[in-house]
Amino acid sequence: MDLVRETAARRKRQTAASEGKSRQNAAGGGRTLGSKRAMERDSGHTNQDQNNNGNRAKRGRESSDKDARSGQLSMAPIFNQASNRRRKSDFAQSQKRTGPPKNARTHPSGSREKEEGLLGSTCARVEQRKETTTRIEKSGNPGHRETKTKKKKKKKKEAGAVITAISWNLAECTPSKVAPDWWSSSESKASVASIISSKKPIIVALQEAPEDLFLALNHDYKLVGKTKSHAPGVVMLLIRKDIDWEPETTLIGGPVVACRILVAGLRLGVASVHLAPFKQNAGVRNEQMCDVIKALPRGIILGDTNMRAAEGNKYQGLLDAWKGVGKPVGQRYTWDSHKNWYHGSQAFRFTCRFDRAYADQELLKPRSFELIGSEPIMGNGHHFLSDHFGFAATWTIKPKSK
Repeated sequence: MDLVRETAARRKRQTAASEGKSRQNAAGGGRTLGSKRAMERDSGHTNQDQNNNGNRAKRGRESSDKDARSGQLSMAPIFNQASNRRRKSDFAQSQKRTGPPKNARTHPSGSREKEEGLLGSTCARVEQRKETTTRIEKSGNPGHRETKTKKKKKKKKEAGAVITAISWNLAECTPSKVAPDWWSSSESKASVASIISSKKPIIVALQEAPEDLFLALNHDYKLVGKTKSHAPGVVMLLIRKDIDWEPETTLIGGPVVACRILVAGLRLGVASVHLAPFKQNAGVRNEQMCDVIKALPRGIILGDTNMRAAEGNKYQGLLDAWKGVGKPVGQRYTWDSHKNWYHGSQAFRFTCRFDRAYADQELLKPRSFELIGSEPIMGNGHHFLSDHFGFAATWTIKPKSK
């Protein structure tokens, strides 16, 4: 019994001893593993610190490099501006020596034109300074500026300048006896205005004109005046708007409208006349003509003179335009009732040169003379705009005699 108890106690002690040893070994192993982990942890922190320090150093170097580069970039415009100034200065010096390059304006990059523009403005400022310095040196006063006064050039008589004039007795633009039924005074006025405008004369002298005809011509012409005569309608004188003129204040006998014009420096008198009718009034017409010549000694007289073949040959100093150009046969008669049936097919048939133009032969040389309104209207062989044909005459200003 005692033996059994002793054996059990011994086993119990052995078991306790082995358990205590196992716990001791376990505790020792834990301490070893903990030490290893602690060492690894310490080593990791050290490596991480080293990596962080290396990264910070790397970032510092990169930041320094970036700052250095940005510093270089920030300085680039300054260096570029200085370089541009040096190039412009060198370019200016070369321009002064050799002049601008021939292909400067066609340079593909466009920089050449920019440099030339800068150089041009710079040179202009330099020249302005030189001019200012010159003014100061001349006057001795810094506030003094030389001024150049432009003298008005007097208009000189231009030899060879041409004066064109039209004269026409319009019979009030009443349709002819053989006109179509639909033809009216409005069509006649429009046709007359179209013919006159196409010639672009300086002077327009009208007789027996409807008073409202001016409305069709006022775009290009100014109305000098109008007056009554022995026939219906009015005597009218118009001058082209680009010509200087002034009214004639001298009292002139008879149905006359007159003014003075200035053409190429030459001052001329101009008169539109409608002299007394009928063959027996030749003396009256002569007196009327002499009154006009006396009032306008240097000029042009044109219109329906009602003169016959034997009249108008004794006005000293004046030359008949039709005679002056060689008496062209086809342009002679301004009245021809043989072909112009304005007053009907049964009217008295005759021809005459009623309408004439006289001009100062010392100043003006006749250049041309042609009839207008001498062609039938609308294909009707005898329908015309008036019982008179008008005419367009031109003169050349003669050179001044020495």
